[in-house]
Amino acid sequence: MAQSRYEGQRVCRLDRGRPCYKLAYFSDPGRRLSFLEARLACRRDGGELLSVESPAEQRIIEQLVTELRPSDGDFWIGLRRNHGDTENVDDCPSQYYWTDGSLASFRNWHWDEPSCGYEVCVVMYHQPSAPPGLGGLYMFHWNDDNCDTKNNFICKYTAEKAPEPSPNTAHP
Repeated sequence: MAQSRYEGQRVCRLDRGRPCYKLAYFSDPGRRLSFLEARLACRRDGGELLSVESPAEQRIIEQLVTELRPSDGDFWIGLRRNHGDTENVDDCPSQYYWTDGSLASFRNWHWDEPSCGYEVCVVMYHQPSAPPGLGGLYMFHWNDDNCDTKNNFICKYTAEKAPEPSPNTAHP
């Protein structure tokens, strides 16, 4: 069974109405988790896989990842489709939904994504050592991926679910 505990510092904004985040980054790729394992780890910790509701929230996440200074390793976010289906590719982008129930329509796809097909779970690219592709660096844009791929992940804790601040909580 996959590990259910992971290290990471929960980062909250000063305003209690804002969500908190925890970035689970593993320098050892063998410790990374599949989409389902990551989703369960977030839930066990009182959160959900990240939903990104606006360009402003995307920038906050980019800043948190940049401050972490991780090496290569994409991050699972809580966006997915129900199943891999090569039919209805034209309608594919509209089939993605946030696993936390958020209705946000914001998307930050890499220029050639989603590719659809059998890739149904979504990562936020973090490949600082990769040479730039046609769409630029593989940094912070989203890509649909195989749900069994092992990745880092980001949890989000809403105001209703956020615990009281603790010594492990940072206040940027």
